Amino acid sequence: MKNLTLLTATVAALAILCTGCIKDNDPAYCPIAFTSEIDGHTSSSGTRAYDSTWENDDEIGIYMLPAGGAFSAAHEPNIRYVHTGGGNFEPAPGSRTLFYPTGGTAVDFTAYYPFHDDVHLSAHNHIFPVDVADQSDQAEIDLMIAERVERKTSGGVTLRFSHRLAKIVFNVVDDDTEADLDGLVTAIEGMRVSADCNLETGELTPKEETATITALPSVTTAGDNKASASAIVLPSSPASVSFDVVFSVAGAFETSWTLTGSYERGNIYTYNFRLKGTELIPVQGCVITPWDDNDGENEFPEIELPKGDDGRGKEGGLENALFPGADFEDWDLASEAFGVRHSAITHSPIGGNPGGAIVLNKNWIAVPETALSIKVPDGLSAASSISFDVKGTAEGNGFIVTWGNNGTCFYLGDPTLPTAINPSESFDWGQGSVNTNGEWVKVTLNTRGLPIAGNEYLIAFRCSNANHNLAFDNFTVEK
Repeated sequence: MKNLTLLTATVAALAILCTGCIKDNDPAYCPIAFTSEIDGHTSSSGTRAYDSTWENDDEIGIYMLPAGGAFSAAHEPNIRYVHTGGGNFEPAPGSRTLFYPTGGTAVDFTAYYPFHDDVHLSAHNHIFPVDVADQSDQAEIDLMIAERVERKTSGGVTLRFSHRLAKIVFNVVDDDTEADLDGLVTAIEGMRVSADCNLETGELTPKEETATITALPSVTTAGDNKASASAIVLPSSPASVSFDVVFSVAGAFETSWTLTGSYERGNIYTYNFRLKGTELIPVQGCVITPWDDNDGENEFPEIELPKGDDGRGKEGGLENALFPGADFEDWDLASEAFGVRHSAITHSPIGGNPGGAIVLNKNWIAVPETALSIKVPDGLSAASSISFDVKGTAEGNGFIVTWGNNGTCFYLGDPTLPTAINPSESFDWGQGSVNTNGEWVKVTLNTRGLPIAGNEYLIAFRCSNANHNLAFDNFTVEK
């Protein structure tokens, strides 16, 4: 009976598709036309259902549900449709054709990609099995779910898909112009690789096991001294995860870096590295962009790599410097910007760069006090933000940045990614620990609207009786 019903429905659908609607103006007798968007992009035939494009023959599963109803009450669960071009979908061979119910009953629609068979999803309460261990075809693991289209009684349906996982991109530039990064292998060690996704709620439940992910094979540029690789990973936000990324070229070198971060679904996290010999040097920290900004092209991006041995842009001057000498190339010039300066604040070469940075040394402050203050620069009447690079640790909740004379505080916490920090009106040493995990991290203080006139100083670094090993560099201001 089931086979007969399916055969009858298929024959009927073919007849309708060939001859048009049986009854004009009655949606119950017209096949529903489905089109799509990916993160706001109207898709066309491209590199696959991946990033923001579809390829012909990509398959989705569509659910037609009672208006406001649950998946368990679906009129048509997990109906397989195939992309035919221009973001449009039609019934896959052997699948049913969807029609509106008779009598004008309102229905909802949703969908997901990539398609899994109905038996599996029904048996597991519409749970989609996510596994990102194999990155050889990223389109096959790029889980997307369409937001629910509500209370439709007629007309076409636009399915608006969004990415449910996160993406990490690694760009490597070898300082040795004679180097060859062709064949670069990028592996991620220690990340979770599988999860269950509830298609009805969108909730993702990671499983405990971890594995090594070999990222998408590298794309190299002319001269083979640049390479880029990417991996689709499980979101971790709000929790942070730590993992090792290992770069290697067979017979040439192998080197690794430990990264810690929180990864939200729908974002791309780009890490840029310079390779000096076998030493990796991070550039710019992590750059976070929405996945919908990606056009699907897997090419090495144009990146302006800062100069200097530690990758922090120490040569050629500092744009938007907060004060003369804010890159600490000229210590005497920079010192003119200081107000209070503890005798143990030093100018030290960091990361091999002779320009150096200011350093707050270990174990030298006996009581809470101001370690360093920076005077209000001449002519500065407003600042929307102040940024600086920081590296190191402050143990025992012992470090706070304060603004002017009004008691406003900024708590750095444990920044491992470029971090924007909002002001706080409460002064609490309990929030004063810092740990950048050995990396230079750009920190931005949101200072918009904070008063400047009448202040003795602009910002100050205040320390308690704790262990400190912090370095600061490259102070900039946005007015």
